[in-house]
Amino acid sequence: MKRIGCLLALSILLSILSLGLPAVASSYDDDSYPRTIVDSLGREITIEEPIERIISLGNYRTEAVKVLGATDKLVGIDQPSYEATNYYSDLSNLPVVGTYSEPDYEMIAELDPDIVITSAHSGRVSQMEEMLSHFDIIIIGLDFYRDELIKSEVETLGYILNEEERAKEYIEWRAGYEDIIADFVESLDENSMPTVYIERGDEAGSTCGNGSWGQFLVDHAGGRNVARELPEYVTVDMEWIVMENPQIIVKTISLPDRGRWGWNDTEEPDLIVGELKNRPGWEKVAAVEDGRVYLYCSEIAWGLDSIVLQAYSAKWFHPDININPEEIYREYLDRFMGVEYPDDLIFVYPPLEA
Repeated sequence: MKRIGCLLALSILLSILSLGLPAVASSYDDDSYPRTIVDSLGREITIEEPIERIISLGNYRTEAVKVLGATDKLVGIDQPSYEATNYYSDLSNLPVVGTYSEPDYEMIAELDPDIVITSAHSGRVSQMEEMLSHFDIIIIGLDFYRDELIKSEVETLGYILNEEERAKEYIEWRAGYEDIIADFVESLDENSMPTVYIERGDEAGSTCGNGSWGQFLVDHAGGRNVARELPEYVTVDMEWIVMENPQIIVKTISLPDRGRWGWNDTEEPDLIVGELKNRPGWEKVAAVEDGRVYLYCSEIAWGLDSIVLQAYSAKWFHPDININPEEIYREYLDRFMGVEYPDDLIFVYPPLEA
């Protein structure tokens, strides 16, 4: 019998509010049932028996299930996961149940999953629980989006799916590379840390301020975010960027076709870099003068493969760090995703010199 005990424990909520972060348990030692977890919304959830049927809503959730070796339990996926054939071509036979923001509740109910894994968005989770209240389905909110929470979320999902050893393997693998970067960064003084401007998406001036994902990335790769004193996500004007004079510029590129994993050649990214360099006044910006303007495809920015972008960022900021981002990505794809590295594609531009 499947049952959810979805109680908001007061002590858990207080700890979340005081820290400003989702509470995710640091370890799960009991391998018996029922077993209780805390999801990324701080909800205490009891699982009465082993999970056999999963619906994943969101590319990062599907990626996590695959890393844990549990795709045989998937009975439905969301549209973006279905379209991401670079990672999930082996899941193309599964029913599509909408998206995490607009799920197909009727189909979800028909597929009779034990759990639905969705984003840790309180409004969406509450709506889903209401819409599926007449069915014995557990709703679990996990993001796999913020780098600082990924390892604990993987641990939680590993416990939910009875895949603790696989979760431990991934966590230790990722932590090993994070430690290499952290040890290098700790050896630096502030003057050795370049100033960095990150531009998000298509909008010129859209950047990452205090508390953002980009702030975390720059800090942990050994840089200084020029927008660190600004709100979390904000749009700045071009004159402000010129005045800040960043030593490095990094721009996120989201490829419009989800089936597109990276660039097939250098023509498109070269045009984008050229457009950045030709913005009014940017010819005097240090990053442009020194040729330190970089692009990356968003595929490697979030999710369980985000350690790849951490490694690229550390290498861009500090070329002498002993780390090979491409080899990390090859290892991730082979070891955890069962996917061959596509030698004909470009994920960052300009490519790192060998």
